[in-house]
Amino acid sequence: MKTQRYPVLCELKGLIRSKGKTYRSLSKETGISVDALNNKLNGYSPIDSDDVEILVNALEIDPSTNEIVRFFLPNMLRNATETKPKKYN
Repeated sequence: MKTQRYPVLCELKGLIRSKGKTYRSLSKETGISVDALNNKLNGYSPIDSDDVEILVNALEIDPSTNEIVRFFLPNMLRNATETKPKKYN
């Protein structure tokens, strides 16, 4: 049985649906296999910087906004919005 080691990219999956794309159509467009795409989006495999660049282009995500963080680094965004006191040495 596979175990999820990475966050599920729910926002990105929603964007894919909103663009009228399926894993199969996105696979054909990007050259990432359907199985690999599924594993990456569902947290079973890591998404590397090459994958991010390919998906940003295919999904027409504006890289000048914080959308890349929103879609590809959900834990980072969640951690940034939590109010924790900063510790300085």
